[in-house]
Amino acid sequence: MLFRFFYRCVCEVSWRLLYKAAILWCGKSYFALRAFKQRLKDGIQFPPFLFFSLTNACNLRCRGCWVGGNDDESVPGDSALLPQKNYRERKTLSFESIDNIIRTAQKQSVYFYTLLGGEPFLSPELWKIIEAHPEAYFQIITNGHFLDAENVRRLKNAGNVSPLVSLDGFEHQNDARRGEGTFKKAVAGCQELQKQKILYGIATVVTMRNFESVLSESYVQMAIDQGA
Repeated sequence: MLFRFFYRCVCEVSWRLLYKAAILWCGKSYFALRAFKQRLKDGIQFPPFLFFSLTNACNLRCRGCWVGGNDDESVPGDSALLPQKNYRERKTLSFESIDNIIRTAQKQSVYFYTLLGGEPFLSPELWKIIEAHPEAYFQIITNGHFLDAENVRRLKNAGNVSPLVSLDGFEHQNDARRGEGTFKKAVAGCQELQKQKILYGIATVVTMRNFESVLSESYVQMAIDQGA
């Protein structure tokens, strides 16, 4: 299994991106964890990695999402897409705030950051953050709908980003939770990542309705076939 995994990495991912991931992600994460353990011994509380919720804006209204609020009791429980009016006012973290936290965190040997939403690609600060910190590594959790050729090219040029595309099962299961047509759009984004040899993964929420499918070999093989 490990041999096959490394073979896929070498053959299916850009060597430049593998090198940057090895240095910025794996290499610096080792030192981040070592520094974290030392801080614990010294009684200092500071995490080895940080998560930023960049914005609560999103183009989807997925069941179970904790970001937006549904205050319309008339909406059926199985509705995957909710009206825009039911969601809180759009909020976005400023570049200045994020930049200040990253610079402070780097003094504690923290160089790995996960970017969440809403949908991170709807944050006007996303690219500025990535491009301002080439010494750091970013993981973007995205619904995949904004992974067109141009955005994927920018990710590849930056070289310090690995997307995680959200898929919650096969098409009928995913669309029941995330909205009709969302599976095909996410898969199209995955295919663009695969085409441009980006190192990326698939993130799946396991529920009582999809757990048998998403824990099956066929689901894992589907992810592999998409280049994840």
